[in-house]
Amino acid sequence: MTYIARVIRMQDGYMVGQRMMPTPEIAASHLLMLLRMAGWEGDEDATAVSLAEFEPVRFKGLDYRVLRPSLLAALEDEVRKAGEGK
Repeated sequence: MTYIARVIRMQDGYMVGQRMMPTPEIAASHLLMLLRMAGWEGDEDATAVSLAEFEPVRFKGLDYRVLRPSLLAALEDEVRKAGEGK
């Protein structure tokens, strides 16, 4: 199964970037690296576990998350609806 490491701008739902990864742990480690580069200083172990368990991390207006393919369609629908509400 493929997992998606994705970063979305929370203000408008713009997808900053995404990469496909073979495991949620690898996807979480890539997102953690991006968070550190953005200046995040939280608990790395706890955050990596949270991300790998599909819980988003929000930092400096961006939403960092690992997605299962089944969650991808639901998230895209949520972003689309948020954009229509403006």
